Amino acid sequence: MAVPVTEQDKELAISFIVRQILISWLEKDYELFSFERFKIPETYHHLIEKVLLNISKDMRGIKKELKERGIKIYKPKRVNESFIEYLVVVRGYEWNPRFWDAALRNRVKDLAKEYIKNVKKTTSA
Repeated sequence: MAVPVTEQDKELAISFIVRQILISWLEKDYELFSFERFKIPETYHHLIEKVLLNISKDMRGIKKELKERGIKIYKPKRVNESFIEYLVVVRGYEWNPRFWDAALRNRVKDLAKEYIKNVKKTTSA
């Protein structure tokens, strides 16, 4: 008998959720950030653009795999001031992951650091 929602399904859904939040944060920062305070503003601008491009490339693959696996992720709802919940439908089975805001924020920050490190590696090589 097949498991309704596998660990691989869960990891893929969480990967999508975290990257979606990171894209949202970076797009807001890109719009709100005043680059005029910096001596070389185009460098920071370029860094954010490059990170967004890399995340977008990864998201294409993730979205494709979500579709192939029959996974659909719906908009989150606030459970209370500290938790957020998503509805994830996997081949007809519902899964409702809840995230503590601080833990989710830390995951997103860690992922942002990874993407920035990778941009540095590709530009310095």
